Parts: sequence; C-alpha cells; structure tokens
Amino acid sequence: IRTPLNIILGMANLLADTRLNKTQTQYLNSLRITGRQLMEILNNVLEFSRIDAGKLTFEPEPFSLEKIINQLEASIMPLCIQKKLHYTVDHDPLLVMERIGEPLKIYQILLNLINNAVKFTASGTITLGLEDDHHTPGNLILSVSDTGMGISKEHQQIIFDRFTQVHDLFARPHSGTGLGLAICQKLTTAMGGDLQ
Repeated sequence: IRTPLNIILGMANLLADTRLNKTQTQYLNSLRITGRQLMEILNNVLEFSRIDAGKLTFEPEPFSLEKIINQLEASIMPLCIQKKLHYTVDHDPLLVMERIGEPLKIYQILLNLINNAVKFTASGTITLGLEDDHHTPGNLILSVSDTGMGISKEHQQIIFDRFTQVHDLFARPHSGTGLGLAICQKLTTAMGGDLQ
C-alpha cells in the first residue's frame, strides 16, 4: 500500500515544481496534505500491528539529540508555517546531546506528539522541551507543550486507549485513527520510559 502512495506523493511533489495557476496550486496542496495524512494513518496502523504481534525489536545505539531536533523541525515547520504557529525548542545549553538509545523510536514518538499539538492548536506556540532526569541519571525528560484547547482531567485517563479520539467534534477535520498516542505509549513503555 505504501508504494503506490509514495508514488502519488512523489508525483505531487514533482507537479509542484511546474507552472500552475492559483486554482491548480490549491488543488495540489489539498492532494499533498491529504496524501500525507493518509500515509500517517497507514504508518500508525502498520506500527500498531507490529506492536500487537510482538514484532518490536530494540537495538540501542549511539545517537545525537541534535540530529533528532533538526529532523523534527524539518518535518513540522511546513505545518506550523501553514497554521501560523510558532515552534520552539527549549533545552539547557549544557544538555549532553550524544546519547545511547533508540533514535528512530524517539523521533517517531516526538513527531507523533508534535503532530497532535499542531492539529489541535489554532494559534500560538508548540514547544519541544528536553532536560536531564535528575532523579535517574542518564535518562531524559522530553515534553511537548502547546497553547491548544487542552484535555480535561477525565479524558486524560483514556487518551492512550487505541482508536480513541477525545475531541470528536474537533478531530473530524484532522482525520486520524486514534492510534498515535497508543503507539507512543507502547513504544515509550517498551524502552523503559513513562508517557504522561
């Protein structure tokens, strides 16, 4: 399923580099946004299937937090610009950037959380925070905060349930499967972390 979708998105990107009138550009932008949303849904369904089947593998390796920060910024900035949101990264300048862990899984978790923040924030700021966990040396505390609508206390209990979307009234225009946070929690827990 991914292969034809990647071809569609690739052709849409090539088409974007050609001369288009205003109406064609709007149609193309809709195609690209919807295609990316479909790819996100597909990736979440496939990832959740792998997790449910017990097919997760973990191979910690040296990685750079700075590289993850830069990749996240490159991925998220087009959406932030489109919605006129301010994206910031907040960390201690002395934070050690060279770590050992699962960089792809950490990136996947953070991208999912930041995407959620962007989806449900109409205006303001999205902030990625990174700090050392002073209670457990070597561990990190990663946070994503936003100026969006927030989640009530009662709904905070169910946001990690699969196929659950708390803001049904607001979720429709954003699409999604309700799997993103469930995946984030399972990946975090599997790496010995905690997601709140």
